[in-house]
Amino acid sequence: MLLSATAGGYLAAMVSCLAFGSFSVPMKSEAVRAVDVDPLVFQTYKTALCMISSFSVLFLGVEHLRFTPLGLLSGFFWVPAGVAYVVSARTAGLAITAATSSSMTVMVSFCWGIFVFQERVLSLSSACLAILVMIVGIVGMSFFSAPNTGEISAKMYCFSWTCLVNKDVTKQVDDVEMMKLNLSVSESDDEQQPAEIVLLEPIVDMENQIIGNPDLTPVPRASMVTVNSNNLGSPIPKASSPSKSDGEDYDDCKYRKRKADRQKPHAPPDGNGAYAFASMISKYLAEECDVDIPVRQVGIITVALGASWGAAALVPLHYAEEDMKGLNYVFSFAVGAGIINLLLWVARFYYNYVSARHDMVAAWQAMPSFHFKIMAVPGFSSGLLWSIGNMAAILAATHLGQGVGISLTQSSMLVTGLWGICWFKEITNPLAIRGWLASACLALSGILLLSYNHMPPLAAKAALKG
Repeated sequence: MLLSATAGGYLAAMVSCLAFGSFSVPMKSEAVRAVDVDPLVFQTYKTALCMISSFSVLFLGVEHLRFTPLGLLSGFFWVPAGVAYVVSARTAGLAITAATSSSMTVMVSFCWGIFVFQERVLSLSSACLAILVMIVGIVGMSFFSAPNTGEISAKMYCFSWTCLVNKDVTKQVDDVEMMKLNLSVSESDDEQQPAEIVLLEPIVDMENQIIGNPDLTPVPRASMVTVNSNNLGSPIPKASSPSKSDGEDYDDCKYRKRKADRQKPHAPPDGNGAYAFASMISKYLAEECDVDIPVRQVGIITVALGASWGAAALVPLHYAEEDMKGLNYVFSFAVGAGIINLLLWVARFYYNYVSARHDMVAAWQAMPSFHFKIMAVPGFSSGLLWSIGNMAAILAATHLGQGVGISLTQSSMLVTGLWGICWFKEITNPLAIRGWLASACLALSGILLLSYNHMPPLAAKAALKG
């Protein structure tokens, strides 16, 4: 029986990896990527499918659906973490988001399992080494799967960017699709007159990877790009980091950036979207706290905090009664997530209501669009895959524990990377592919070592008696 339960836990972890590693595939169509879906909207699609799919447990051996209030606690951890993941993916890029999220989830889950729940392992030092090896492998896979930021991709999607022409002339472009960089800006009628350009906002490609000036820091005049009819479409050179040696050039450029920021909106026309959310936080910190944190860093910090918070989503499962664990907990998790998701929408509307000076109509009009025509099929397909992964993760945590079970599910980056290499051809550089495969082998080594150190609950008790 113990062997059957343990084997079932490993099988569930494998299914979870396949589902979690594939749930983003339906979202990779150009139409979906071109829509800056609000993070709460994206999370709502996932939550809706989580609730709908929870009834499937009736066909998997669960006699009747029961609810425990612990499901509310799970939803309280999971829903905000899901929103944070979308914010980071849209502002910092999917590669760094996935690596940060997986690494933080592995570390936090391991700490919960080993140090809080006292889940037994053969060797604590060996298990810690396995976790470290897994994290290094995950980060390596993310590094080698990231696109080359030194060049402009063949086609890119531009959320919003601003260029400065010769000190004080600005040009704003929003939501532009370009086959190549096609700028023609001049301070005179002479089309051959070179124009100096400073990129102040990110250019984001179709995979949401920030290109050119990735830190959103102003580029000193020494690093400006000269654009004329002879070099249209040329790659933007990597921006050099401003330093004190730039002197007045840097200070002047930084002043002009802040001036331009005050003169332009920090959000898309509807005021919603992941970039708008992160930009609002960055602007607030700059104006109210005098702390300059670029939008990309806001996204990374958001997913780091969100993953640390969301890693505890299945912690309440350990406090549930025995007959409420495993698949019996799926319905409670789904209902709890649905209630928390609804409360976030209420809070969102109330925020708009206060911001609109108690104008109900304006508050409603400010709510984000669901983009149903574009998002319906890919959104629900993605949500279904995620729900399958979540049910499998619950089984893995039930039979393998928080420390080992949840940590193993984070090897889903292996599946994500294989999709990118074999199907979407996102990695074509042979050196990058070899580096990714080496990192994948490292992560697999950590998984095998962690699996080796796992001890079933009864075996742990027997070891203590001996």
